[in-house]
Amino acid sequence: MIVVMGLTLNYEIQENRRHMEAVLDHVPAQIFMKDTQGRYLMVNRHFEEMFHVSDATVYGATDYGLFPPEEADVMRAADRQALATGRPLEYEVDGTRDGQTRTFSATMVPLHYSDGSPFAVCGIATDITGRKRQEQDLKQAKEQAESASRAKSEFLANMSHEMRTPMNGIMGVASLMKLTDLSDEQKEYLECIQLSSENLLTLINDILDLSKIEAGKVVLELAPFSLRGCIGDAVRVHLATIRTKGLTLKTHIPARVPDALTGDQLRLKQVLINLIGNAAKFTEAGEITVSAALLETSGDRALIRLDVADTGIGIPSDALETIFAPFSQADSSTTRRYGGTGLGLSISRRFVELMGGNIRVDSRVEEGSLFRVTIPFALDDPRPERHGRRRDGTPPSST
Repeated sequence: MIVVMGLTLNYEIQENRRHMEAVLDHVPAQIFMKDTQGRYLMVNRHFEEMFHVSDATVYGATDYGLFPPEEADVMRAADRQALATGRPLEYEVDGTRDGQTRTFSATMVPLHYSDGSPFAVCGIATDITGRKRQEQDLKQAKEQAESASRAKSEFLANMSHEMRTPMNGIMGVASLMKLTDLSDEQKEYLECIQLSSENLLTLINDILDLSKIEAGKVVLELAPFSLRGCIGDAVRVHLATIRTKGLTLKTHIPARVPDALTGDQLRLKQVLINLIGNAAKFTEAGEITVSAALLETSGDRALIRLDVADTGIGIPSDALETIFAPFSQADSSTTRRYGGTGLGLSISRRFVELMGGNIRVDSRVEEGSLFRVTIPFALDDPRPERHGRRRDGTPPSST
C-alpha cells in the first residue's frame, strides 16, 4: 500500500512538472533559471530555438559557454546584482543572432530558501529589436520634422523681413500723400491703400513672430515696468474701435495688485493687445472688461492674473481645444465675416508660456468669452507698502 501511494505521488509530481514545462514552452519569451554560480538549471523551448541550444547542452553551462564574452559579462553582472540586492532587475543586452544585431530586454528575479538565502535566479527575456527599430525610426522622423520646421521658420522669418521693408515704404509714402491736396475720390483710394497696408503689415508681423518662436529665437527682455501702464497702453490701441462700435469698456485693477514689476513688458503688452483686439472684433454689442488680480506673493515674486472678458459671439465647445493652434479660428464663416489670420492667440499662448505662465479660455456661444492669463513676475520693489502703487508712489486709479 505504501509503495502504491509512493508511486502515485511520484507520478503526480512528474505530471505537474510536465504541465509546468508545457506552460513555459508556450510562453512567447525566453525563460530560464540559473544557480548562484551562473549555471543553467532550466530553459524553455523558446530559449532553445532563439539561441540554437538544447536542454541537454545548456544544463550546467554558463553564459560564457553560450554567448560572446561581452554579452556574457552583461548577463553575469545582472545575475550578481539581482542576487546581491534581493530585488528584481531589468536590463537590456545587444547580441548578434543569425547574422543580425538584436536587442533583448530581460528581467531577473532572485529565488530564496525559507531562511532568506538565495539559491537561484529566474529570468525572462524578450526580443525587442522591432520596438527599438521603431523608436529609432520615430526619433529620426522627429528630428527630420524639427529640421524641416526650423527651415520653414527661418524662411518665413527672412521673407517677412524682406516684405516688411517695402511695406513700410508704401505706408510712409501714403502718409506723405495724405498731407497733400487730394480730391475726395483720391482720399478714399488712399485710405484703402493705408488700410490694406496696415492689415498686410500686421499679417507679416504675426508670421515673423510665429517663425521666431518656432525657431527658438525669441529672447525675453526682462526690465522694470508699470503693470497699469502696460494695460493702459494695450487698451488705448483698440479704444477707437471700441468707441466706434458703441461698446462699454471696463477696467478693474484692485489697489492690492502690485504695479512695479519686472518682466518682458513688450511681450505682455502684445498678448493683451491681441486679447483685447479679439474681444473688440468679435463683440457687436455689450461690454469688454479688462481686469487684474494678485493671486499670491512669495518673497520677491508675484503671481498675477489678467482677464479679458467680452459679451461677443463666443466660441463653440468643439473649437476650444484648437483655438490656440496657428491659423485657427472657430470656423470658416468667422474668417469670412471678421477676417484675421488666426495667429494672434497662438502667438499669445507661446509668449505667455515663455514667460512661465499659462492661458485658458472659457466661452459660450452668443454669450461671450473669458480669456484668463496667469504669469509670475518679479516685484520691482518687493516691499509690501509699494504694492498697488505707481512708481511715483501715488495710488492707482481703476474704473
